[in-house]
Amino acid sequence: MRKWFKILYGTIFAAAASVTMAVAAFAEGEASQDTAAQTQTQTTSLFGGLNKNSIITIVLMLALVAVMYFVMIRPQRKKEKETAAMRNNIQPGDKVVTIGGVVGKVCSVKEDVVTIETGSDKVRIKFVKNAISSVTKARTDVVETKEERDEKKRKVLRKVKKSDAEAQPETAPAAEATDGNADTVSEEKKDETKE
Repeated sequence: MRKWFKILYGTIFAAAASVTMAVAAFAEGEASQDTAAQTQTQTTSLFGGLNKNSIITIVLMLALVAVMYFVMIRPQRKKEKETAAMRNNIQPGDKVVTIGGVVGKVCSVKEDVVTIETGSDKVRIKFVKNAISSVTKARTDVVETKEERDEKKRKVLRKVKKSDAEAQPETAPAAEATDGNADTVSEEKKDETKE
């Protein structure tokens, strides 16, 4: 990306230089053909001793500087600010990638030093914050504490107990009826299913 900016800058600079040289050559040719009175009016123009061609040259150079600021300098500063903010907001639990390609999970952060844990052996390596190229924030919404999990289990158990308690009274009268005459109840059920 930076290479393209350099190419663009070089092209714009070369074009501005060509235009400036062409304007200067045109001005010299025009000045030699002018009379002395016209030369005197040109030199006493807007800015005291500057003629129209000099003003055009200055305006072109200022336009070039403005274009270079908005094309190269401003985006670079914005990117630097974003990178600095990313590095300053590193917290334990975040996943990071270093400029050397080391991937790991942040264990601790101290001033300019970040300790990451990497690999299946959980090797801890210390890096300077400037060596971190990207950060993936840890998902705090997924992580549950033990108390939250226990509370969810209790709620589920309460619902199961309520549903069991509601289901038992329905089956209890049938159980009482079967205590005395098991044969008559089973015959009644068979008759109901045949109909």
